[in-house]
Amino acid sequence: MKLWRGSWRWPVAEARKVARALPCTRPREMMMRNPIQILTMACVFLLVAMMPAGAREAPGEASAWLRARIALDANGKLETIQWLDAKAGDRMITSRLEEVVRGWEFEPGSVNGVPVATETGLIMHVTVKPNPQGGMAVSIGRANTGAISQLQAPPRYPIDAARQGSQAMLKLLLDTDENGKVASAKVSDYVGNSKSKFARKDFEAAAMEAAKSWTFHTEQVAGKGQPASMRVPISFCMSDWCARKEAELSAKATLATEAPTGMAVALDSAVKIKTRTTQVDIRS
Repeated sequence: MKLWRGSWRWPVAEARKVARALPCTRPREMMMRNPIQILTMACVFLLVAMMPAGAREAPGEASAWLRARIALDANGKLETIQWLDAKAGDRMITSRLEEVVRGWEFEPGSVNGVPVATETGLIMHVTVKPNPQGGMAVSIGRANTGAISQLQAPPRYPIDAARQGSQAMLKLLLDTDENGKVASAKVSDYVGNSKSKFARKDFEAAAMEAAKSWTFHTEQVAGKGQPASMRVPISFCMSDWCARKEAELSAKATLATEAPTGMAVALDSAVKIKTRTTQVDIRS
């Protein structure tokens, strides 16, 4: 499972309108549950599953996208890390990941070629699975620095599109100012289950309208905010069409989604990750 923690869901009032129009079809809630809690629970469940109890199927794995804000000194040393959406019970995962991230080598931003203290965002794709020693192996896949979302309400599902059963996947390209407000936005990719140009127009308009209110934590280089370019995948789905279409497009490497729907990914960063660890073990 690939989960990202957040709070996206279609507005209840709008879902009710669509439900009245389509008694048998409701837009699927776009709920992004807390990813760190998902991994923590997965660790507990998988450790229990590994205890001797007769013949059992091999335990599986769980994965999630985690987000944090980090501060680096002028030498690139990690000073602070703040996990977003983390709770007290998530320390089983975050404490080990923090140890790992502190061992990474970063190159901070610079002013006139001189490295300076920098604050940036960090997103990581993390997978948890059993290891041969009876504990858990935590693998860190993709890791990126850059601006990170602050307030990001989901777009509204167009009522006419819902009535017609139309669904779509698209990506928004955004530019922010130094304060993290959206300065410009455009649709970079689009695929839908309907050939209707009106459905496409409605989906794109809904995404663009939502983006107007979004704000981001921009990178701070020597205390000064940096404009950012972001990419945000968005899915308008009422069934498993999006999952099937995403799998199909990923195989073709066309509109493959490198992050879950709604997760803003920075296209550039003042910070570089020079070296990093990709795996850490958690003992039972």
